[in-house]
Amino acid sequence: MALLVLGTFLTALSISGGSYVPCEPCDQKALSMCPQAPVGCQLVKEPGCGCCLTCALAEGQACGVYTGTCTHGLRCLPRNGEEKPLHALLHGRGVCTNEKGYKPSHPPIGKLTGKQCAFVARKHCCV
Repeated sequence: MALLVLGTFLTALSISGGSYVPCEPCDQKALSMCPQAPVGCQLVKEPGCGCCLTCALAEGQACGVYTGTCTHGLRCLPRNGEEKPLHALLHGRGVCTNEKGYKPSHPPIGKLTGKQCAFVARKHCCV
């Protein structure tokens, strides 16, 4: 099974023209090159392979799949009413939001009624 997953991943990678770049270990040498950690904020690792510490993103700050992490209790969510929420998150156009106060403009796909599901399928949003 693991070989199948690895084979699928490598095939997809070769088709997409991308390349896999492994992260270097966060050893003493790498950590010695980090700037002094900020104070007065929740510390998180920098985005990507970063070994260095930085401040977590605060409520209302822009975020996305490839940006820094939102502070504890917040989640990176698309703006309410965003027509292409996944696209927005991939391009860093989400917002660090308290998930409890977030009300999506559309119900989750699993909770759609028959008419709503037909509408969503017609708009190709289910894909």
